[in-house]
Amino acid sequence: MSAGLRRITQDSFGSLLPRAVSSVFWELEPDSAARVRQRGEERFEKEAWLSSVLLDSPGCGFYMWEERPLATLFYCAPAQAPGAAQLPTAPVSADAMLITSLHVAPGWEGMGMEAVLIDAAIMDMVTEDTAPAVEAFGLRAEEAADPLLSQVEEMGIIGAEALEAAGFHVVSDHPVFPRLRLELPPERELLVAWEAQPLRAHA
Repeated sequence: MSAGLRRITQDSFGSLLPRAVSSVFWELEPDSAARVRQRGEERFEKEAWLSSVLLDSPGCGFYMWEERPLATLFYCAPAQAPGAAQLPTAPVSADAMLITSLHVAPGWEGMGMEAVLIDAAIMDMVTEDTAPAVEAFGLRAEEAADPLLSQVEEMGIIGAEALEAAGFHVVSDHPVFPRLRLELPPERELLVAWEAQPLRAHA
C-alpha cells in the first residue's frame, strides 16, 4: 500500500473522507447535532469545529491519501467532544486526550491504515506533550444491544480489538462500548516512527 499519511489542517478539509466531514456526532451535543442534520449543515459545522480546535491545538488528526481520501482520524481534548457524553462509559478522564473517530473508505478496511493513523495520533500527542494519556471508546462488534449502534457509521468508532492491539487497555468496561486508555509515551515502538519527518513537512 502506497497511501500517504498527512496531517489534517484547515486547508485539507476538502481532502478528507466525505463521511468524516459530514459527521457531527462527537462535535456537538445531541440536540444541536439533530438540528444541524435537519438543516443539512453538517459540513459547515464540522469545518467550524475544526477551525476552533486548531486555534487551541497544534493538531487534531491525520488522513490517508492516494489520489483520493482513504481514511480519516480525528482527536481532540474531551471538552471539544461534547457528543461523547452519549456513550455509556463516558466521561473521558480529565487528564486524557480523546481519539473520537476513524473513518475508512469502503473496501479499504483492515488494510493497516487504522493502525498507522492511531499511531500517528499517538506520536503527535507525545511530541507535543499534550496530555499524559489518550483514551478512546471502542466497539465490540459481536454485541448488538445498544440504541447507539444505529449511529455507528456516523460515529466512526474504532473496534476495541484494534485499540487493544495499539496498546490501549479497558478502563471502563461495557458489552458494546468500552472506554480504553493508553498512557503516554507508550512502551512499544510506534509504526509511524519512520514517518516523523514527512509528517512535520505536512504540518
